[in-house]
Amino acid sequence: MRPYGLGLVAALVLAIASPALAAKPAAEAIPPATRKAGMEKAPAIIAKAGLGCTLTDARFIGQSDTKKDGAKVTTAFFEVACSEGLGYIVQGMSDGSTPLTFDCVATSADVVGPDGKPKKNSLACALPGNANPEAGLQPMVAKTGKACPIAKARYIGQSSANVYYELACQSGAGMVLTAALPATADRKVSSMNCITFEQSGQKCLLSTPEQNIAPIKALSTKVAKGCEPSDMRYVLSTVDGSDYYEIACKTGEGYMMQVKGDNLAKSIKCADASFVGGGCTLTDAREAETQQAGLYSSLAKKAGFNCDVAKYAAFPVQGNDKEVVELACKNREDGGVAIFPTAAGAKAQILNCARAPLAGYRCSFSKAEAAYPLLTTALKAKGKASCTVSNARAIGRAETSEFLEVACSDGLPGWVLEYAIGTDETKSVLSCTQAKSIGDGCKLPGNTK
Repeated sequence: MRPYGLGLVAALVLAIASPALAAKPAAEAIPPATRKAGMEKAPAIIAKAGLGCTLTDARFIGQSDTKKDGAKVTTAFFEVACSEGLGYIVQGMSDGSTPLTFDCVATSADVVGPDGKPKKNSLACALPGNANPEAGLQPMVAKTGKACPIAKARYIGQSSANVYYELACQSGAGMVLTAALPATADRKVSSMNCITFEQSGQKCLLSTPEQNIAPIKALSTKVAKGCEPSDMRYVLSTVDGSDYYEIACKTGEGYMMQVKGDNLAKSIKCADASFVGGGCTLTDAREAETQQAGLYSSLAKKAGFNCDVAKYAAFPVQGNDKEVVELACKNREDGGVAIFPTAAGAKAQILNCARAPLAGYRCSFSKAEAAYPLLTTALKAKGKASCTVSNARAIGRAETSEFLEVACSDGLPGWVLEYAIGTDETKSVLSCTQAKSIGDGCKLPGNTK
């Protein structure tokens, strides 16, 4: 992300402009003639540059003539102020090439003079509308969804496609903004906080590590009741814009925080967080897993599923209103998928591994066949005692019901079990003839006769 091209342009202007341009002129010192020339010529140049700028003011800076393939080429520089907020220096050339564009934040950065010392950039913006160039970045910050009223900003550099800025928010925390060239609010914009940025070996200069970690510490108090953080670390960032942090509580518990924008999207217990960046390292994840297995055993038994949990795996869910966990048991062959609501007093639900696919969950610890005796028992409870279940498949769901086709070991036609959504409760048993309009109907061997 080093500067690309800007130093060369600045050097060219230093060579062609009057000495007065070496320092940013006061607004009242801008000659009316340069403003008039700017307003006349700038509209065509910014249109050719593809710059999203509704022109409010302009000034002509200067020009020079060079030879290119034996022909004279005139290079002219203009400053433009735009109603969208950010102002620009635009370089137009008479050879028909696409004008180069540099925003006022970039040109406000000092350049290195011939003596090796920093000096004011001759391309620094001078129009009254560009007097506070940092404010022009605020609409771009708004597009990222981050709450960052800008206190300070600095130009980091640019590539052939993007330009990079460091921002210090009024809260003290910092962020890095990436904008497509030329930098306008109608183009693609993205951001990262300084914690993430510094993982790449870069460094934020407008904020301190303590200021940058403060918002994360504030969010960490929301991960769990009674969790007072004793340690934390950045883990990784994902393409959906989420940042993950591990939090160790003074109680010994640990969590993985998913932060999106300025909000805590989700907190994941370390016992369930092995899929995030290799899992937790600040707490004893193995001990946490043992404790969690004991908790799940207790919750499953309260729900009527006698399972001494040997291992478990969490399914991803939307929101924080429930946990969905596959359970493998020490004391029985058939496992299940447990739905544990987070609301106090809410009843847990257990889905056997044969019917769990109807709800969108597939067991990996236990085979569906291990649940066939449960299906046989369910049939007997509904008066279908002659069928010993030998096969099963999900066939469809309706607004309040889910349907599971089963085949019988004697080869005679099987049945379709109707379940209440999200439970193992059998509402009714249908023949394949009765169920022919559900999904694609019965398809198991023996059921299509």
